[in-house]
Amino acid sequence: KYDHLTEVQAKTLIPILKGNNMIVKAKTGTGKTIAFGIPTIVKALELKRQGVSGIKSIVITPTRELAQQIVDEFSQTCSYGSLSNLRIGMAVGGLSMNQQFRTCFSRGGCDILVATPGRLLAFLRDSEEARSALANLNFKTLDEADRLLDIGFGRDLDAIDTILKDQGAKFQTLLFSATIDESVTSFAKRELGEDYEVVDTVDPNEPQAQDLVEQHFIGVNDWSEMYPGLVQTINKEVTKAKESGEQMKAIIFLPSVALTEHADAFLRSALSSSTNNVPVMCIHGRLTQGQRQRVADRFKKSQSAILTTTDVIARGMDFPNVTHVFQFGIPGELPSYVHRIGRTARIGNKGKSFVILSKAETPFLKVLKREYNVEAE
Repeated sequence: KYDHLTEVQAKTLIPILKGNNMIVKAKTGTGKTIAFGIPTIVKALELKRQGVSGIKSIVITPTRELAQQIVDEFSQTCSYGSLSNLRIGMAVGGLSMNQQFRTCFSRGGCDILVATPGRLLAFLRDSEEARSALANLNFKTLDEADRLLDIGFGRDLDAIDTILKDQGAKFQTLLFSATIDESVTSFAKRELGEDYEVVDTVDPNEPQAQDLVEQHFIGVNDWSEMYPGLVQTINKEVTKAKESGEQMKAIIFLPSVALTEHADAFLRSALSSSTNNVPVMCIHGRLTQGQRQRVADRFKKSQSAILTTTDVIARGMDFPNVTHVFQFGIPGELPSYVHRIGRTARIGNKGKSFVILSKAETPFLKVLKREYNVEAE
């Protein structure tokens, strides 16, 4: 809920509603979903009133969780008056294709579609009816564009754009991204051509995630000591929180699904036998969408809890009041370190980060110092 426009909303709403193609640099948590959501809904409603059939607006996002989050926000906005006539569909992996096809594409399709690239492309390649449902597309948004490219969706997005244009669709395109590097710029030119406006809402002097989070590094001899080191650190932080009358809500990032599940079981056992019994839950890409959504909803509602996960939620997902981030080993890519710790210290709150790392991983600390001026504590 907003009682005033955030910066990204104030700078983009009017140009978007005028029909401009745009690249918008905006961080997660700045109100960007509303910035593209209002125009998405307005355009769809206008066309529906004109009797235009099929899908009018589409939002493409990198993960199922982000897609569900956007659908929930759109659905809440569209629960009033004539907006309630708009049909919102979601096409993502992990759920029944037949059910999604009926909801999103059959008999003309929904009015607004939120999708992940892989599932959307599968529908477009396999079904003439799905392609026809998008022939009148008027509005396309790519959310978390840098993340879409980071995880390898560039070719899928190019293929989707080609299929849509081959159907004769003429649409305005928005590209929202937390960072705009050479890969994003090159991709934007393929999608938008040369006719687009760039809006940057990220203050270069604004403190970055690594400047706002209290960061700690716990060194152990080898991998066999990492779980004990993790549990010991968590117990200390839970005890501190209890003594100060505060809650501890933590996310633990692990490098694989197997380790995520193992850590979940290990922590449930270790913490249940201590005085610091905190609920432990687990989310990763091999769970069904329904399972992932139930865990995400439970963690969001929890005041005190621990979530073990892979990088599936490192970007974009909004979990309120996360106080701690733990990283089990170093991330595969340096930017992931910043994205992970960015899950805490949000909207002016304090946050702590702990990395449990072996001796073999300690050169990572020099890289952090060089690239982000982070001093190891």
